[in-house]
Amino acid sequence: MKQSNQNPMSQMNQMGSSGGQMGSSGGQMGSSGSQMGSSGSQMGSSGSQMGSSGSQQSFGDQEMMNDVLSSQKLLTGNYNNFANECASPALLSEMMNILNEEHQIQHQVFDEMQKRGWYQTEPAQQQKVDQCKQQYATQQASLQG
Repeated sequence: MKQSNQNPMSQMNQMGSSGGQMGSSGGQMGSSGSQMGSSGSQMGSSGSQMGSSGSQQSFGDQEMMNDVLSSQKLLTGNYNNFANECASPALLSEMMNILNEEHQIQHQVFDEMQKRGWYQTEPAQQQKVDQCKQQYATQQASLQG
């Protein structure tokens, strides 16, 4: 998996403007018989259309970025678990490379959302930072002791 030099929004816009279809294999989802496939699943720059019944649900940039960030968090968690369970050093090295790439992508999405005011964070108080450092140092010392 190669990392692109583009920011996440331009990657999403390219995907949408090229008319890329999602689910063109026509796979079924769920036991109720609803399908998501070549019968109309498209993700375009104006939003998303899903389903064969004609129902539409449009997603704006903020919703898409939230979805991308959530997906990246899930991916990094899964790759972390895979890396923890690698028995081969070569496989572990490759998993760690992939994990690092996915974390970089996740951080790019996070940064873009912050720039747009869609992901608000509060700066940590120095007292709390110092308290966490002390707690970590104490735990580390007790494990080594």
